[in-house]
Amino acid sequence: MTTHTTTRWGLLFQAFWGARAEAPAAIAARLTSTLDALDGFRAAIDGRWTDDSGNDVSADPLAVEELVSRSVPRSIEGKTFPKQGFGITLILVPGGQSAFDARATLRLEVTAGSALVPKHSFFNSVFVDGTSLFPEQETYSLWDAAFAGLVAAWQPEHAALLSKEQRQVNESVLPPDIDVPWVGALTYLSDRAGAFPETPASARMESTADGAVLSLTPDSPTDAVSGRSAREVLDRAVAGGWNARIPRSSEHPSGQRPD
Repeated sequence: MTTHTTTRWGLLFQAFWGARAEAPAAIAARLTSTLDALDGFRAAIDGRWTDDSGNDVSADPLAVEELVSRSVPRSIEGKTFPKQGFGITLILVPGGQSAFDARATLRLEVTAGSALVPKHSFFNSVFVDGTSLFPEQETYSLWDAAFAGLVAAWQPEHAALLSKEQRQVNESVLPPDIDVPWVGALTYLSDRAGAFPETPASARMESTADGAVLSLTPDSPTDAVSGRSAREVLDRAVAGGWNARIPRSSEHPSGQRPD
């Protein structure tokens, strides 16, 4: 564990989608699938999930649905705002450590079920903060399966696994509009969001049922998380007039995105 590791990697998963109202039971099912997707990290640190108050969280579907149901935003006076969706924060704590003293953790933040069309930021999002999970080089191999599982669980319009360097590169190269997708070590775009720009030969593209995943230099994790690898794709995107955009509404006639 070194300062260089903290600065160079600092992995963060982020996913966004537009307005999509969902019931607590539907979100609970997605959240249960999320915990399954992240189970490799739980096993790696012999961890357990807690809420942001330090209480252990059960992965039992009924317990998860109850957790979601009481996570609707409320004012100080107790008024609820169901159109804003549900907000859940969970922390993966290593075995034998307290939720408040743990150093090597994974933090999951979900806001989902919002029917509001975003203006300044997306209301529906998932963040998995791995910046405190050390050593990141040893757990990087778990991200492929976790990424696929998270995308399948939430069916976002865009998702990316970004290192600290890559977040800085995206901020410096792309316009600040909220609907512009970022490119990371792993990046997902739904068909509705658009296509990827021309990519370097070292990158790998894989089609999914409703989009595609771009993996940068998959044979070299250190290169995959470098800012240089993301910049190579972004420079081509800007030069080619890349016009992919994250849809601000993700509703479908059936109320759910098709499988």
